[in-house]
Amino acid sequence: IVLTGDNIYSRFELTDLRTHRMLYELIDGYGIPWSLVYGNHDGDTPDCTVTRSQIESLLRECDNCLYDNGGAEQGDYSISVLNEGTDELAAKFFFMYSHYNYGWYTKAQLSWYDKEAGALNGEKVIPSVLFTHIPMPEVNYAFDKYKDSFVTENGKFVSLGIPQNTDGDFGEVNNMAYHVESGLFKLIKKNRSTQLVVMGHEHANAATASFQGVRFAFGLK
Repeated sequence: IVLTGDNIYSRFELTDLRTHRMLYELIDGYGIPWSLVYGNHDGDTPDCTVTRSQIESLLRECDNCLYDNGGAEQGDYSISVLNEGTDELAAKFFFMYSHYNYGWYTKAQLSWYDKEAGALNGEKVIPSVLFTHIPMPEVNYAFDKYKDSFVTENGKFVSLGIPQNTDGDFGEVNNMAYHVESGLFKLIKKNRSTQLVVMGHEHANAATASFQGVRFAFGLK
């Protein structure tokens, strides 16, 4: 289980640490390994009443949460998936923090991903999945080819004229992603490992589309 950000909007008095604890204890109670990425409303905006450090302290109390903090920014980390019986590396999950002020990924974050993903790009490329919150610009490029089939009303998605074009449902079709290319997608292409990028942020979207061999998917809503 992976939460793709904006898990709780910690802006109001009722959404204090008790609310976070209730959510995490509920998910942890399933007994299934789980983790998350931070969204721009998870303790990041100046008006939030809970900080990421406070959230992190709650996550570390959970028995089944795999959250770590081993990357360039608080909320950057990776999880290795091993083959049962051999303990050989089968796949890797990357989790990257996309900032609350649309500052995008820092150079340190890009260097961290490049090093981690580059280690998977050997004679045999080990597949990986990248989880983040705010979509990168290439997401817009991926969905551009389907926009002629969108039926909208006041900028909101109404229906998809040719639903077989993509998988899933659409919500808002405007301003889905950053418009500044940070270079992350170039690193994804360079290292060949990451074949799936899973995102949040657009609360009304639950769709997938491919771009240059990389699958983009919004978290299920």
